[in-house]
Amino acid sequence: MSEQSENPGAKRRRLRRRNSSLLILAAGMLVFGLAAGALYYALRPVTLAIAVGPTGSEDVKLIQGFAQAFAHDGSSVRLKPVTTQGSAESIALFTANKVDLAVVRGDLDLPASAESVAILRKNVVVLWAPSGAKGKRRSAKIKSIDDLAGHKVGVVGSTQANVTLLRVILTESGVNPDKVAVSQFAVNKIADLARDPSLDAYMTVGP
Repeated sequence: MSEQSENPGAKRRRLRRRNSSLLILAAGMLVFGLAAGALYYALRPVTLAIAVGPTGSEDVKLIQGFAQAFAHDGSSVRLKPVTTQGSAESIALFTANKVDLAVVRGDLDLPASAESVAILRKNVVVLWAPSGAKGKRRSAKIKSIDDLAGHKVGVVGSTQANVTLLRVILTESGVNPDKVAVSQFAVNKIADLARDPSLDAYMTVGP
C-alpha cells in the first residue's frame, strides 16, 4: 500500500512510533553523557598544592620525586610542589589556606588545625665544642650544656628555627638561654663559622 492510500490514522500512529523512538534515543544519549561526565569527574585526580623549601634542599627533591611517581603511576592524588624559602614561609602559606599541605619542622609554631600526614625524617641536634688544637686559640672548656652559660654558640642556619630550638634545649637543661650568646651562619658560610675566634661551641640540625 502506497503512502497516498495509507489510512490517516495508521499514518499518525507510525509517526508517533517514530517520534517515540527518536525521543528514547535522545534520552538514552543524554543519560549516557551525564553518566560519562559524572564518571570522569569522580575519577579525575585530586591535585594538592604542597609548600616545601628551601630551593634545592633534600625536602624539595623528595617531594618532586613523589609528584613524579604519583603522575607516572596514574594515582588519584597528584602533588603540586610550591617552593618556599623554608619552613616559616611554608607554614605561612598553609595558615593562609594558599596550599593544602606543607613540609615543616615539628618544633615550629603550627596552626591548631594542622595535622601530621607523614613524618619524612627525624632531625638530630648536634652541639659540640672545638678541641683547641695546637696553634689555635683554646676555647673555654665546655664538656656539657651546663657549661654554655656565659659563652657564645655558632648556629648553622640563617632562620630563627634553629635558634629557637637551641633556647628550648637550654631551658630544658636548666640553663638560662639569655646567658648564652648566639651567632648564626648560613649553610654556605660554614668556613666563616670555623674561622670565627669568638665562638666557644657550635650547633647544627640535620637528618
